Amino acid sequence: MIAQRFRMKQFECNINLKSGQSCRSQAKYLRNIGGERAYDLVREGKEVDLPAREVTIYSIEILEIRHDTFVDIDIDVECSSGTYIRSIARDLGDALKVGGHLTALRRTQVDPFTLDHATSIEDCRVLPLASTIGALMPVREIDMMERNELTFGRALTRSTFDGPGVAIAPDGEVAAIIENREHGAQPLTVFVS
Repeated sequence: MIAQRFRMKQFECNINLKSGQSCRSQAKYLRNIGGERAYDLVREGKEVDLPAREVTIYSIEILEIRHDTFVDIDIDVECSSGTYIRSIARDLGDALKVGGHLTALRRTQVDPFTLDHATSIEDCRVLPLASTIGALMPVREIDMMERNELTFGRALTRSTFDGPGVAIAPDGEVAAIIENREHGAQPLTVFVS
């Protein structure tokens, strides 16, 4: 029992070291190499060496520790996109020299959406595109003349925001995804015709 408590303390120290820091996350078999899935190459017996990606772990919190046949630890992780939670479990297990893997994974937030926005399969519904996409990127309200220009793939005057944004027509319809380029707000994807 003393050794087990020591490991739990060691586990907490490893979590505290990772929390709030950038680290390298690598899931070798989930990525593509030259258009082929890495895990297909591994199955063919080929060596796969993928560079780790830089990710940020904003916080890791221990929610529960259960002692059964194995020690199960529930954690809550807040992290940047591109983080492989399976890699965190593996790395913590390696650091503790006990091995680590996931028995469950539940995504609770993908900005700006949280579990509060989720529904059950039985109550599943399609959300309105304009309000949903507007939660993800800046919105530019356009007039009918600008809407018509977008249907031909023509650029509008520059938008007030940087990066991609959404052009919303007067009727509330999503007209296009636009981004400022050399000749103005260029449509990247047009939804109206």
